[in-house]
Amino acid sequence: MRTISIIIKAFLHLCLFKSKPQDLPASSLLLGLMLIIYMLMSGILAPAPLSRGQSFLWSFVETGLLVILVSSLLYVIKHPRRITQTLTAMMGANAFLSLLSLPLMVWRDYSESHNLDLGMPSLLFLIVMFWNIAVQVYILRHALNVTTFSAFIITIILLSLMGTLLLSLFPMVRI
Repeated sequence: MRTISIIIKAFLHLCLFKSKPQDLPASSLLLGLMLIIYMLMSGILAPAPLSRGQSFLWSFVETGLLVILVSSLLYVIKHPRRITQTLTAMMGANAFLSLLSLPLMVWRDYSESHNLDLGMPSLLFLIVMFWNIAVQVYILRHALNVTTFSAFIITIILLSLMGTLLLSLFPMVRI
């Protein structure tokens, strides 16, 4: 139980910008655990029109794209030793913040189905989404050793590439 507490605290500190991705251990075991958790959260948060099987495939493809794109980027800029910690940080932080967004999604869906105001749950969900992007920028800034602006541009490009590829593979999903 203590190990779980330490892991949660590590990702909380990362999401609060109190620690850096390089503070995480370069552990393939931790990366594997974060990969599984990230895939589960991605499947749970997959777009509504997808069936369970399609949601699983969505999460598998999304995770694979993240691993390929981030690993390739780090390899190209000559930082391959940072791949494990960077992917662990990105997947763990994303899963942590996705977990925070789950009650907001339930609240939004409930409000929508009962014709209630969607303003507050949608706003809070949007805040968590932008927080997640800020954390990904922070992680890439440290992993790539670039400015915050450069990390922001790279993050937007990565997210756009992933989104475009996912939407082309899953045409039934509409934004």
